Amino acid sequence: MKKALLTLLLPLLAVSLFAADEALVRGSISGKADFSTMSVYFLNPSGSWDFLTTLPVKPDRKFAYQVKLPKKGIFSMVLQSNAGKHEQLVVLAPGDTVDLVLGGSAQGIYIESVANSPEINLLYQAQVLKSRAGASLNAIQSQMASTGDPTRRQQLTNQYNALMSQYEQNFVKLLSANTDKLSAAFLAYSELGSDPSKYSALFRSIYAKLSPTHGDHVIVKEVYNLYNNPIAVGKEAPNIVIPDRNGNNISLAALKGKVVLVDFWASWCGPCRRENPNVVAAYKKYHDKGFEVFSVSLDTDKARWLEAIAADGLVWSNHGCTFKGWGCPNAAAWRVKSIPNSVLVDRNGKIVAVGLRGAALDEKLAQLLK
Repeated sequence: MKKALLTLLLPLLAVSLFAADEALVRGSISGKADFSTMSVYFLNPSGSWDFLTTLPVKPDRKFAYQVKLPKKGIFSMVLQSNAGKHEQLVVLAPGDTVDLVLGGSAQGIYIESVANSPEINLLYQAQVLKSRAGASLNAIQSQMASTGDPTRRQQLTNQYNALMSQYEQNFVKLLSANTDKLSAAFLAYSELGSDPSKYSALFRSIYAKLSPTHGDHVIVKEVYNLYNNPIAVGKEAPNIVIPDRNGNNISLAALKGKVVLVDFWASWCGPCRRENPNVVAAYKKYHDKGFEVFSVSLDTDKARWLEAIAADGLVWSNHGCTFKGWGCPNAAAWRVKSIPNSVLVDRNGKIVAVGLRGAALDEKLAQLLK
């Protein structure tokens, strides 16, 4: 996509100039945040964002843009304020004339209202669900932080877990009723993609609806990969061959006969570093019974990687890194979207669990290594 595909609109643009293969977005921004410009990007077939243009936000806080597109697509609107940049995604189709109101603050932007776009309306409904659940969850967390009563903390923990479960059910129900929408594919991929086995039925439904018309879209392809995921319980773990600390290749296949935790991490990842003590404890407890750890780092700096290994006491020998960061081919092959990311493999090379941490990892290892 090139910049020429998108043109700024004059306030009195004649309707007759609006072609059937174009989408028109007219909008305004509420709130007190001072936004100066809006930049528009298009999600291209390779999965990266193409810059289209930057237009001013008018003194009356209104904006308008027009885009030519052959079929439905995903766009990003990035608003610039004194506090920084804030993003809102939209899905546009040929022939759309969308009226959009964005709520804006120093913390971010969100959809306040939308007309004439079922796709963006689904994004709006998802934001409302998330906002309401988030407010309640934050309130419970605040109560947990202010009480020292173990009984009360457990009650609040139960409330938190129940509310989170209800939110997930409502979110899945919303997407299940809108599987024909590209925005449903994006929401499923971005919000539920970290647990592909749990939501595989939803991913299948979305792909079945969208593949006849949008099977070539990068997000639809990713949804397919989520339910056709090679990293799923019961499947054979793909091999990993990666350079170790000395530049020599190490192989996951060489550990067949052991129970192996394949652990994707990085020195710069705070949650990874906080989880490392749990992995170290599990290694020390179960190593003599046949447990190994195979660590794949998404670092780009060798010195920092080695320093983190030493500082965190990661005493096992299987440490590998390509120094390509998120471009690590092993991360792509194993569908790694976030870290820490762990996969437990049994003695036969079959995946038995995904995403185990802390006590859950210890419990599973106790079952496998009796």
